[in-house]
Amino acid sequence: MKRAARPGIFAARFIYAGIGAQVQKAGYDSLTTRAHTSKAQKIGWLGLSMLRAGGTMVMPKSALLYAQPLDEIRFLVDAAARRPVQAASRSDALIGALTQLEHHSRSQRAALITGAEGTS
Repeated sequence: MKRAARPGIFAARFIYAGIGAQVQKAGYDSLTTRAHTSKAQKIGWLGLSMLRAGGTMVMPKSALLYAQPLDEIRFLVDAAARRPVQAASRSDALIGALTQLEHHSRSQRAALITGAEGTS
């Protein structure tokens, strides 16, 4: 993770967690109720993000950042880790990612169907 991106990544983590807590507090009703967080909360989360980002630069490598991915998402991590030989446009990258997700989804469906047929 690039150092310059760390504060933003941590901020997103804390802000979305705060929004999630508000949605949970409203009984997961995100259709009729809007989740609100205060400006003070967001400023606090931004400050915490700066501290956490600074901490990642002086602390040993975090197991959360460097742990092996779960089997369920390994294909996403592997796809993100691959570097294209030539620079592709953003739309090409998006289409490639969607193609990989569709291929993975079809493979999983085929495995489920094959498994279901084998048990009947």
